[in-house]
Amino acid sequence: MGAGTIIMENSHQSPQPPKFCPECGKPLDENAEICPGCGVRLKAPLSQSEKRRFGKAKAGLIIAILVVAGVALFLYLISPPGEIGDFPEFQGYIANNSTTISISHLGGDPLYRGQDPGHFSILVDGVDQTSSFVGPDPFSVGTNLSYNSSGIPKRVTLIYHHRRGGELVLEDCQLFPCKFTMK
Repeated sequence: MGAGTIIMENSHQSPQPPKFCPECGKPLDENAEICPGCGVRLKAPLSQSEKRRFGKAKAGLIIAILVVAGVALFLYLISPPGEIGDFPEFQGYIANNSTTISISHLGGDPLYRGQDPGHFSILVDGVDQTSSFVGPDPFSVGTNLSYNSSGIPKRVTLIYHHRRGGELVLEDCQLFPCKFTMK
């Protein structure tokens, strides 16, 4: 070949248009997987078969999540009260000075008095005296409830009425003073 000869390559492929980053617009190499300008990960568009596989996998995942949630709800509803830890936490102190009973809330959740679900009752020698106790409602940390009995009480029982039915004895105090924790 002599000087000044131009060699043209015969190509049957048409040139690829330049590729640009969809995030920052910088030009990209033909096989770039990550944009050198902004670092965004570049993906090739999904083929129809990949879209179908992805759609089926997504539907399967949604079904699996719904099944697990349904089983968890079923187990929650059929479990006996207290097995799932949905009772209040409560630390208290019960004392009596002759005929006066004092209950102190030392820590934990506020408690509401009454027979309704989610509330608690106070029995003195087996008799419901909840409404006879003087003090705040809700019964919360740092507060006290007091009751003047006609005789010297032998037993004080705090009962929590569960929201899903049933009851739990928070404390059954026969010796005074009585410090306890319910978790």
